[in-house]
Amino acid sequence: MNLLKEVYVASFGSDETGDGSKENPFATLQHGIDMAENKAEVCIEPDTSILGVDFRNKQFSFRHWSK
Repeated sequence: MNLLKEVYVASFGSDETGDGSKENPFATLQHGIDMAENKAEVCIEPDTSILGVDFRNKQFSFRHWSK
């Protein structure tokens, strides 16, 4: 499994068919974190909560985006 340097997560995404790209994001932040490498950039919608997410002892930078 190749971990990603940049991950997109959106409410319209899918954890089953998404690949974490801007065009095909993941649906949940937890799945995005699981698929991201340490120190990756995670792009989330402005209303996305990070509460309850297990960061797997990784560090991330977050930025907001919207489609």
